[in-house]
Amino acid sequence: MSETDVIWSNQFISDSKVSYEPLSRVVLTKIDANIFFNVLASHPFFTDVLIEVLNRNEELAELYAKQFQYELQDRILMLFEQLGTQISQQKFILPKGLNAYYIAAYCGVSRVSANRVLRELKEIKLIEKNSKGILIFRK
Repeated sequence: MSETDVIWSNQFISDSKVSYEPLSRVVLTKIDANIFFNVLASHPFFTDVLIEVLNRNEELAELYAKQFQYELQDRILMLFEQLGTQISQQKFILPKGLNAYYIAAYCGVSRVSANRVLRELKEIKLIEKNSKGILIFRK
């Protein structure tokens, strides 16, 4: 996710337990629906921003849905490209905290399956930890 991405969460039940766990630095802002709609009604440009955000969310949903046509290893590599910070033409630094739990959840598989693929990627040297413990992905 980038700094312009928005997570829409409709919580109609006040005691519902919804948890968001960031994989990188984020700022979470909770906005009351009434305030949101008042701002939307009073600032015409805000509608344009809202439409852009909704389009971006739709693109991300489509990307997520399309991933299931690929093998697990390819899905994980696509995830690394999305989340990684490119440091050279072929190298990406992966976010701290990105582990088999989150990879499995994103890919819709078990942690065991995600770990198996991560081991395979380490064996063929597509991912490795550097001396500072930072996970690096080679494209």
